[in-house]
Amino acid sequence: MNKYRVIKYISKKGHHWLKFPLKVGQILYEYGDCTYGCVSFMGIAVTKLPNKIPFFEVPASHIKLIKELK
Repeated sequence: MNKYRVIKYISKKGHHWLKFPLKVGQILYEYGDCTYGCVSFMGIAVTKLPNKIPFFEVPASHIKLIKELK
């Protein structure tokens, strides 16, 4: 599981599947369980808290890896 920081604002308007916007600097955690094929090749499945659901997709270009967690 990896830890990410949002580096570009992610709006609900531009990303219709999100229930909330994600601000620059917000921390997200990679979701490591089954996503049932619902995450695109341009996105990463993440959560707001480590190892917690629900997961959601964010564009890989809008986040930066800040720490590899074990």
